[in-house]
Amino acid sequence: MVDLDSLIEDGQENENLDFKAVQYDRTKHEALIKDVLSFANADIHNDRYIIIGIIFNNLGEKEILEIDSVFIDSAVYQQLIKENIEPELRLEYFPYTVKGKRIGIIRIYDCEDKPYMMKKDYGKLRRGECFIRKGSTQFRLNRRDLDKILNQKIYKIGYYRLVTFQKENEYNLNLIDSLISSIDGLRSHLSLIPEEFSFYQALRISDSTNLYDTEFINNVDDYILIAKKINMWKDLEMNWIVSRGGLHQSNTQNYISALHEGKDICNRMKIKIRDEIEKHEQLI
Repeated sequence: MVDLDSLIEDGQENENLDFKAVQYDRTKHEALIKDVLSFANADIHNDRYIIIGIIFNNLGEKEILEIDSVFIDSAVYQQLIKENIEPELRLEYFPYTVKGKRIGIIRIYDCEDKPYMMKKDYGKLRRGECFIRKGSTQFRLNRRDLDKILNQKIYKIGYYRLVTFQKENEYNLNLIDSLISSIDGLRSHLSLIPEEFSFYQALRISDSTNLYDTEFINNVDDYILIAKKINMWKDLEMNWIVSRGGLHQSNTQNYISALHEGKDICNRMKIKIRDEIEKHEQLI
């Protein structure tokens, strides 16, 4: 959570901050719904705040009015938003003391499932309506806004797949290092590490050609091929042990070559994945 004192003292109204003079009583519930809906769709990633009990005077300075009436229970606002906005979003309302005076703070957070819209009619608000806050002003969502939200959702899917793929690649690199370090034992004692190289996440990436550029997909395809190749050699090892009681030198050498090739590709993939993650972070 942000430093609330600094936010109150220095913050200006924008996509994540608004100031209100009084609480949203029952007569202002329609305004609350629209305000929360607009904040939730704002093109930002941090929390949104509506600070109640503060106004700007004629000189443009903030003035604390204080809430001296009954403080409205957070559950009232939460239930109102839950019943009227979809998909569900998170909100809390709590008292806060500034310079000895009580104000109220609405915090809207985890708005990660845009677009948010009206679930049903309420007052003049109609089911399916969407609003967005830009600067300190509310607008209806237009086609460009919706396209941007959709693209962000798509790239977010790509981002999370990359993060999972990154973990898979690290696992495979560690396995390769373990196998390379045990080559001598493999030759003399026929010791085997039972794990196989995983490429399930790589297959998901390879199938998602709309999320990544062609060069990256080509690198992923090379990665999948070497993973299959090394797994094939591991199967052959088992056959050699069962049928021969040992390993032929030529087969062992092919296996070693495949491991080193796999290590080179995994190391290259490590850099490529990192670069792709950085690109996706800028797009979401």
